[in-house]
Amino acid sequence: MLGELFQSKLSASYWTYAILLVVFLINRIPTPLLQGQSPYYVLHQKLPDITTFKVFGCLCHASSLQSHKTKLQTRARKTVFLGYKSGYKGFILLDIHFREISVSRHVVFHEDFFALSK
Repeated sequence: MLGELFQSKLSASYWTYAILLVVFLINRIPTPLLQGQSPYYVLHQKLPDITTFKVFGCLCHASSLQSHKTKLQTRARKTVFLGYKSGYKGFILLDIHFREISVSRHVVFHEDFFALSK
């Protein structure tokens, strides 16, 4: 995780999102302390969905479809993945152009690319 944090080239002000993501992942990974079960399983009595695990700081495109857009306007915003929104099925994203943080469910991930690295 630390390697991805440096590789993403995000400033230190976004590192709290990295810590929250690590806690999110640790709670879903089996541990010997719980006889090979994850804390999530012990609490909820169901297996966590690990198919949504993504690489911190990777490039992604979030849908920006709105009812008043024309055909020539962009349909996606270039963003960086920061983590998961607690209690909500969505991803926390940093808009590269405006430096705004948003939450979206409709995201395409490019986990091999880090948008802020040169």
